[in-house]
Amino acid sequence: MQSPVYKILDRINLSSHTNFFFILIGCVLTTCALSDTISLYAFNSSLPEMMFKYEVEIRKQTFITTFILSTTFFSFFLYLLKHTDYLRKELENKIRRDSLTGLLTREAFLEDFKKQKVEGNNDAFLIIDADLFKTINDTHGHLAGDRALIQITQALEKGIRKSDSIGRIGGEEFAVHLKNVNYELAVDIAERLRKNVKAANENFDLEGVDLSVSIGAVIYKEKIDLPTLMTKADRLLYKAKENGRNRVEHNRINNKAVV
Repeated sequence: MQSPVYKILDRINLSSHTNFFFILIGCVLTTCALSDTISLYAFNSSLPEMMFKYEVEIRKQTFITTFILSTTFFSFFLYLLKHTDYLRKELENKIRRDSLTGLLTREAFLEDFKKQKVEGNNDAFLIIDADLFKTINDTHGHLAGDRALIQITQALEKGIRKSDSIGRIGGEEFAVHLKNVNYELAVDIAERLRKNVKAANENFDLEGVDLSVSIGAVIYKEKIDLPTLMTKADRLLYKAKENGRNRVEHNRINNKAVV
């Protein structure tokens, strides 16, 4: 669970130069105003004659001194906050990302998926598995397998839209969440992903290796519980494998179970 401090930092977004500047000015002017009020009260209480005679000069010197000191302090303080927030986001991103492919990890993908809301049309959930991947590892070694996974990842990322999300949920298994798509578009995107991976063989010069994926795609209109959705997508994936691999099996469901 994110702490209140990090929630505030996310809202004010110190990485924005404009936000940083306005927050700095706000802090400095507030400090100057408080300092001016305190100095007026102090001098007026202890040295009323001096206050009466030199009020303008006292307030001027107080403002200048406070402005310089508070600007230095708050600039340094906000910079430290900004840098700390940057490091925190970098660490969170590394934790959420698969070290090899750069995709969301299984935990991060499924966590994000549970938070998503259907936008009014259909959504689609795809499970994608690299065909005969064990053969690549057994024949050419794990480094070749890693190269294959990277090549497949790049092909899949080219085929999805900015609004969609993709994660690596197993060794050679991926999941894609297509948001706000009708049935025909979901199938078209799934086929595009399959074709992209097949076309990636042009850039993957490993003798005896033919990259391809099998895809199980479930298109649904209402939110359903995730285990049921994954089970249905898995069954379609196995069907694609049984029917020869390098293919998409798809289905539409319309149940209204709440996640």
